[in-house]
Amino acid sequence: MSWWAGIEWWARFLRDIGIILGFPTVILVGIHLYKSHIKALKAEINTLKRNMDFLRETQYPRARDLLKGQKECFEMEREHIVEKIKSVVRDPGAQETLIDAVRGSFKTVENKAETTTLAASGWADLIQLMEGKHITFEGEGR
Repeated sequence: MSWWAGIEWWARFLRDIGIILGFPTVILVGIHLYKSHIKALKAEINTLKRNMDFLRETQYPRARDLLKGQKECFEMEREHIVEKIKSVVRDPGAQETLIDAVRGSFKTVENKAETTTLAASGWADLIQLMEGKHITFEGEGR
């Protein structure tokens, strides 16, 4: 056996050992990385679920209460304006100027109410979506 043949034999031997041990090692490392990735994704999902529960418990009821308060405030303001209009109608002296002023503020309150109603509708839709209910929008068939 020549010197060169001995080197070739050792090179083939090391290559065969590398192939025999290398493939299973690569497969084991891949499996370990896959399991680590799945574990990280499960932890992320659990974190997102906890965040959604926290938001559901804190944000949406608070927004609902705020909208209810705005609606009550609007109704009280409206009643006050209606009473003001009735008192102006009874007083024949300054009816024209006061009626115009009151009607202008009444329109402002009506516009606020429409905005509040639209906002309340949007929050209600969002809460229904968070609870998993299906909402049908205009143009959407089910």
